[in-house]
Amino acid sequence: MTKPPHAPSVSRMLPESADNPKPFPLPDNWPGLAAGLQQAVDLIHGGNGDEAEALLKELSSFAPADPRVWYLFGKIEQQRGNIARAKVFYHKAKQLRQQAATEEEPPGSIRIAKLLHSQGEIAQAIAMIDSLLRSRPDDLRLLRLKHRWQKEV
Repeated sequence: MTKPPHAPSVSRMLPESADNPKPFPLPDNWPGLAAGLQQAVDLIHGGNGDEAEALLKELSSFAPADPRVWYLFGKIEQQRGNIARAKVFYHKAKQLRQQAATEEEPPGSIRIAKLLHSQGEIAQAIAMIDSLLRSRPDDLRLLRLKHRWQKEV
């Protein structure tokens, strides 16, 4: 039996505290948010709006509150000449950006930091480790992770 072309694959990213954890589903060839956004930008600049839109739809299902996704949807619509629709996407991106700026910093988690790191979001992973270190400055596990990840930058 073959898998449908857009069926999600299952990653082996497992919660560190569970004995028999459930796998975290990710789409096929998940590049991580930063890499996916860069790929979408490259597609947009290359005039491949349809491919960029498909990629952004996938990214938006995993990061619906990321304003960059909606901004890029706006860029695609602007390229297509759909100015009214582009404005809707730009407005949504602006609202999400403002909302993120007014919200308190979300609680950090070493699991989320590791997930970010595994997706290539190294700067964000280090930032999360830094926020955890503010409340636990002597946590050797956090310090080791930060040191190891900083070498990758």
